[in-house]
Amino acid sequence: MQRFSIASILASCVLAGGAFAQAPGAHWTTTPTPSDPPLRIENPGVSDGTYMYVFGGKSGASGGAAMNDLWRFVGSTWTEMNTNGAAGAPPARDKAGVTWSFSMNRLTVFGGQDAAGMVLDDVWEWDPVSNTWTGYPAVSGPSARRFTAMTYDPTSGGVLMFGGLDAAGVHLD
Repeated sequence: MQRFSIASILASCVLAGGAFAQAPGAHWTTTPTPSDPPLRIENPGVSDGTYMYVFGGKSGASGGAAMNDLWRFVGSTWTEMNTNGAAGAPPARDKAGVTWSFSMNRLTVFGGQDAAGMVLDDVWEWDPVSNTWTGYPAVSGPSARRFTAMTYDPTSGGVLMFGGLDAAGVHLD
């Protein structure tokens, strides 16, 4: 397998006269889908290895209302798992952190920003088997934040989180 450095990929893009160059054998294609989720921004997404999930965000291309719907994608099909405003789902939010917890087989959502602009520090887990959410109010743990990065840690079976912005816009590390 041939490996490429970030510098060589960027150089290829520049040398291509601004057009996006691709590694040999690699290609992007548009997948036509019959049932796309509504247009949104500032929404997180994650994969469980089979499906891709998209949660919440703000409606429209320029940021309308905060949402709390959950969509699942595989192949060329989107399926709405929870509608926007569904009872039992996390409050509507954008800019949240998400990851898939493989040890628990759950989608994990942390924080973000609610419809009123309040920065959140709650944790929610979605169970794909029962299609239900469980919320965990913040008692002790990471401070409220938005734009945080999260990933599953196979060594501990837990979730790792880094950074983000607090309510004052301070970068967290």
